[in-house]
Amino acid sequence: MKWMLGVLLSVVVAPSGMAQEELVIPEDLQDFWAPYSEAQAVDDEDAMDRVVRLKPFMAEESLDLFLDDLARTDSMDIHEVVRTLAWSMDRVAGSEQFIERVRFVIDSDLGIRRRRQQAIRKKNEGQALFADARISKGEDDYEATRVVFMDAFEEFDDIGDLEYSIFALVDASEVERWR
Repeated sequence: MKWMLGVLLSVVVAPSGMAQEELVIPEDLQDFWAPYSEAQAVDDEDAMDRVVRLKPFMAEESLDLFLDDLARTDSMDIHEVVRTLAWSMDRVAGSEQFIERVRFVIDSDLGIRRRRQQAIRKKNEGQALFADARISKGEDDYEATRVVFMDAFEEFDDIGDLEYSIFALVDASEVERWR
């Protein structure tokens, strides 16, 4: 798991200026997180947005990593980190997609968060199977991949995560396109 490969940041400062608990950031996200957290520490929205604009995929991966952490703990410090990051991402994107994702997770109880975490794992499993199926080009491999994506879709749909329900359906349709 990515968070197990991380390095420990000594302290991250919340926008309110209060020190937060230590957060584990994967090594492969340090190019994003180091400059972003420096800008966040001094509440420099322009600098935060600039880092997000330069590394949008790393920003989203960081956001999803923190949301995954909320399936294990309900830390108010992580709430602040994800809200701030999501607002920055939405300012850059001109949307409210990321803050809505954060609101969904924060407003969900721990059981729903854990079910979402499991569905994300299933979706990730489907992506790994899909990579293998594109190499083997076996009909059974494609079908197994599609089934995993549809299982993830059903789980997301059951918990009311519409954004990830759509992502899982898009993945399943991509499998059909490659068949």
